[in-house]
Amino acid sequence: MIAVQFGSPVAARRLILSVAGGLLLAAGWGGCSSQRLGPDTPVVALTDLQNAGLKTRWIQQVPLAVNHGEKPKNLWQAGDALLVLTNQNQLHSFSTANGTTNYTCDLDKKVMRPFAPVDLDKSMLAVADETGVILVDKSSGVARNKALFDFSAATRPILNGKYFYIGGIHGFFYCVYAEYQGNYKESPSSDPKPFVIGHRNWILRSPTDANDSFPSAPVVVAGNHIVIASQKGLLWNVAGDDGDNVWMYRKVNGEVAADLMSDQVRVYVSCLNNYLYAFEAMTGTPSWSTRLEGKLDQAAVAVGKSILLPTTGKGLYALSPNDGQIKWLVPGATRVVGAAENKIFATNTTKDLLIINAQSGAVEQTIAVPNVKQYLPGTGKTVVILTTDGRLTAIEPDAS
Repeated sequence: MIAVQFGSPVAARRLILSVAGGLLLAAGWGGCSSQRLGPDTPVVALTDLQNAGLKTRWIQQVPLAVNHGEKPKNLWQAGDALLVLTNQNQLHSFSTANGTTNYTCDLDKKVMRPFAPVDLDKSMLAVADETGVILVDKSSGVARNKALFDFSAATRPILNGKYFYIGGIHGFFYCVYAEYQGNYKESPSSDPKPFVIGHRNWILRSPTDANDSFPSAPVVVAGNHIVIASQKGLLWNVAGDDGDNVWMYRKVNGEVAADLMSDQVRVYVSCLNNYLYAFEAMTGTPSWSTRLEGKLDQAAVAVGKSILLPTTGKGLYALSPNDGQIKWLVPGATRVVGAAENKIFATNTTKDLLIINAQSGAVEQTIAVPNVKQYLPGTGKTVVILTTDGRLTAIEPDAS
């Protein structure tokens, strides 16, 4: 059963019209229905999948009020759910395992430009923007009242334990509570468990103050330590509970725009001066730096015994985590979207799916995928694709 929460009469009307329009199209009405792809139309051609040793795990249609111009806008993963946001602020949740619908939430105007949502716990999803955070009940899709920050957030929150870690503008980084207790900010009387999201625990201040900001999501290392980078290239490792410095003011020689990444041994920093830097996570000791071509505006990812980094305008690099030596380069590859055994799944500038040999970097197969809106970034064996017409699908290696 699909649980749908109508946040407003407009949302209800949009969904009714969308369903009615879909029934008319299925019946052959609507004029141009012969040009529309059905919700069960495979995203990737069967022969291409078979030749690559892949299969479609599931396919699902995102509900869209197409007559009102509704389109898919963004795709994220939070826990065991895939989340699709539309351009009309409808948030749809689907099971990663089988594609079934979990709920639909009408965000309305509560969250205008949301960062990637995060699972708060088994029952609640947290959706934040630069002004605050709301909780979405995962059993019903009901959005609670918004808890407002008293600062402007610059990056998606990272949840660790009972805290959110959020970069801000004007030279400050924040640790705020993410707990169901107390009565801070807004607590609707209908909510039996008032929440205290947004209350500050500690603040880190860049020495360059208002000339700096924290647009890069931090990483958690050693269980409860947070490694942070500022836009100006300063790095800290702080204790998650109280913000005490483990080490501070390590420096890269350029600005940082991408999220940080850690394999729990080192922290990897993509820098706009064309260098990828590696630091020992718990000591801050520089391990190595390697100059790469292209714009380093994405986070590195760890796959097997390699660190992978797509650079805009050049391609996908594989480097040794121990010394930063370049193993190979795939020109034109733009993002890592999966990995299985000795294969890496990536995309290119035309949104084809590339199957790359993880050892040699050879492109073994290029699969054309039409109408792609977005691939879900990741390193798991399942590749998730969202199309412009709202088909959401998962493909994976065929073990049969």
